[in-house]
Amino acid sequence: MKRKQSVLLVLVCCSVLILASSCAARAQRQARATEAEAAQQQPPASNAPQTTQAPQQPPASNAPQTTQAPQQPPASNPSQPLQSGTQTLQHNNYNRSYELHVPPSLPANQPVALVLVFHGGAGSGKTTERLTNFSAMADKQGFVVVYPDGVGREWHDQPDTTPEAKAIDDVGFVSALIDRLSQAFRIDPNRVYSTGISNGAGLSYRLACELSGKIAAIGPVAGALGVTEAAQCHPDHPVAVIDFHGTGDPIIDYNGGAVKAGRNPPVLLSTPDTVARWRQIDGCPAPGQTQTLAHHDAADTTRLKQQLTGPCKAGTAVNAYTIVDGGHTWPGGSQYLPVARVGRVNKDINATDAIWNFFAQHPRQ
Repeated sequence: MKRKQSVLLVLVCCSVLILASSCAARAQRQARATEAEAAQQQPPASNAPQTTQAPQQPPASNAPQTTQAPQQPPASNPSQPLQSGTQTLQHNNYNRSYELHVPPSLPANQPVALVLVFHGGAGSGKTTERLTNFSAMADKQGFVVVYPDGVGREWHDQPDTTPEAKAIDDVGFVSALIDRLSQAFRIDPNRVYSTGISNGAGLSYRLACELSGKIAAIGPVAGALGVTEAAQCHPDHPVAVIDFHGTGDPIIDYNGGAVKAGRNPPVLLSTPDTVARWRQIDGCPAPGQTQTLAHHDAADTTRLKQQLTGPCKAGTAVNAYTIVDGGHTWPGGSQYLPVARVGRVNKDINATDAIWNFFAQHPRQ
């Protein structure tokens, strides 16, 4: 009897074990089925990189790359009013940037002047705003001032002959910028002026040659007219000129020749020849006597001379300021680099004041 009970107990235990094993297998199959079903409801796996921030990236562009491209702000919306600060303008395949200053008390119901101020090679609109302080003058006199940026921090201040220069088209950009600002503000078309230092001075001379229909007067500082540009310069309208240059300029020689900086430096006329060419272009009378102006700062070893010429055609004038021992600098401005690198700053005159006073006296007639 006991033996039968033992056999029966063994059979019952085996049945329990088989049943338990079967249940476990069924549970595993159901779990795998559930996982498979869940996997089918998920998107397929991808090897593509994550793009969580992709909407914040600019779209792909065929525009030529420049060293400043990553720093450029998004394009300005033409439908929005322009305000002081960094703005952009699309020209050809380039998103061009510029610093705009609008006086808080700009007259709303009358035409105002526009002054374009161009930086030197390797400079920028912002640094030139600080160097020249034209924004303070704009606030005082009630005009709009703009400091454009060159592609690659340089200007093509000679006639465009390479594919790159033609694609950048600095003269076309300036013309489009004048149009843009004229749409945004009541710019007087007879009072649009250009000034700049070094490479920006060369561009101002080029604009006077090639964009005289929009530029009434220029104020180049530490620059000169290129030999090639001078031969081709036949402006449609006379353009008034006030020129500043130092005899001790170590970068753009007062006596002419190749510029001692930049890529493919152009050959320039001497400053006396540049001024003489513009007197010829503007149909000026014989120049007046050269005068040495009063000296104010004993620590300033430079001296200032002026030679005025006018009135020329259409009420223009060509005035030349020679800074004896002056450097590649803005008169009345800061010593932005050591004297050994750029020469000395003259303190007998403030170029910004003198240039604006000249501009104000020479609107297009």
